[in-house]
Amino acid sequence: MATFQQYVNKIDPNLDVNKKGTIVDPGPYEGIIKNNNDVRRTGRMDVFIPTFGGEETDPRSWIPVAYMSPFMGQTNKALLDKQESTALYSYGMWMTVPDPGAKVVVTFLEGARSKGVVIGCLIDNVNNHMVPGFASSKNWIKTAEVTELFPTFEPQKDFLPVLEYNPSVKRDSNQPISIARPVNIELAKILKEQGLISDTIRGHSFSTSHREGNSAVYGFATPGRSQDKDPAKDSALKTRMQNGEATQEDLDIRKRMPGHSFVLDDGDIAGESKLVRLRTSTGHQLLLNDTDGMIYVGTASGNAWIEMTNNGNIHVYNKGSLNIHSEGNFNVHAGGNINMEATGGINVSSMGAGGIKVQAAEGGVDIYSELGTNNESAGAVHTKAGTNITMTSENPESIHMNGPEANAAVKPTRNDLLTGNNNRDVLNSTSTTVPEHEPWNRGGE
Repeated sequence: MATFQQYVNKIDPNLDVNKKGTIVDPGPYEGIIKNNNDVRRTGRMDVFIPTFGGEETDPRSWIPVAYMSPFMGQTNKALLDKQESTALYSYGMWMTVPDPGAKVVVTFLEGARSKGVVIGCLIDNVNNHMVPGFASSKNWIKTAEVTELFPTFEPQKDFLPVLEYNPSVKRDSNQPISIARPVNIELAKILKEQGLISDTIRGHSFSTSHREGNSAVYGFATPGRSQDKDPAKDSALKTRMQNGEATQEDLDIRKRMPGHSFVLDDGDIAGESKLVRLRTSTGHQLLLNDTDGMIYVGTASGNAWIEMTNNGNIHVYNKGSLNIHSEGNFNVHAGGNINMEATGGINVSSMGAGGIKVQAAEGGVDIYSELGTNNESAGAVHTKAGTNITMTSENPESIHMNGPEANAAVKPTRNDLLTGNNNRDVLNSTSTTVPEHEPWNRGGE
């Protein structure tokens, strides 16, 4: 402290420490967050610093400290006038304050005890396996709930997403690679619904800071919503939080749902898992995979996904309808075959003067109908052959060239898109759904 006091005197020999407030060594210090409920919504928190002494459970031993963002700014206050309608414009980076119990690094600006600032977070009990990609492992704890969900899965054989281990449990070894972890049940349920629970490329993540020494993983993982104290499901808690009346007990969270994650992974020591992955809390994801040479986009339910591979394949799946609308030409060209099949019917309409033209430049044209074939033209019908014209019927007497009257052809149904979809431009079509320029009603979806 003598050295520090000399430093203070060097800055201003006339500094009155009593007038300016308590002066302390600026640190930094290790602190423990005790309260993160800031009614001003600026991220301030109360921390206990063991070096300063006192009882950790006594709020009188806690010190209020400020949140520090890596980047935060606002427009110049000096340029404001006195009008209520004149406003500042703020910008920057914001990440939520850690839960109580998290260890942080605190320093005191200018040595003032009233200017404590959290400048970083410490990893506690090597509990950082989930960061940043909510990674999976074969080393998990088999419980009745896990067995019910995945009856054929076994530890050390199958991968499942895992949580952090319980540091309160005494064990022979605290080496992180050897500790079995509880299964991340909520994330495992998401992967199961998507059909990706056994997929180590599109489903499971191996982007964890525990993967190897000096792991080449970068990224972010949000905390996720509270599983037991969610204001969206508890109206009384919601009201207390809105009014700034929530207690620390209200905000103490024991279990969380999966959060969002953004991962940039340069790969493991074997060169695998080179990827960028953005996954939401419910499971929507965008995966750019360099190792396997593919781009994968999928929804949380697994009911719609697109995959593009380096060898040129594009795979699209959707459980509902696939609707495409082009206001210009819609061109499809394949170097091989074009194969189409519908469990229902196939309807093709041409509403312009171009009509419908079909050509087989080298092969033939084959048309087969199980129930019958009807051809109708409001104009003339021309049939021209380079050689013979052959007609065969199982009943030779049933070939009629001019009567009785032939069956009329059934035209494709035109669907009303104004009433059903509230379309602005395409009001009716053979298609049941025609997307339009946004905003588009989406037919009440």
